[in-house]
Amino acid sequence: MNPKTILATTLALLAIAGLALLLTAAPVSAENDPSPTGGEVNGDWNVTDSRTYEDCIIILTGNLTIKDGGSLTFRNVTLK
Repeated sequence: MNPKTILATTLALLAIAGLALLLTAAPVSAENDPSPTGGEVNGDWNVTDSRTYEDCIIILTGNLTIKDGGSLTFRNVTLK
């Protein structure tokens, strides 16, 4: 292989790896938040973005903190 082909192949593989990393990275939007259908939060729940929960039960074993820029809306939710 010539150097140009090796460079092009390397750059293409790096681009694919970078894209895969971006697509598989978890969003950094809240810490330890439950699924939209409710569930259990083991430890503290820090809300850093906008979250809405409806018609569910959320069991929280730690503290609930709504950080600057975050909001939390409950509609027919039981928080235990």
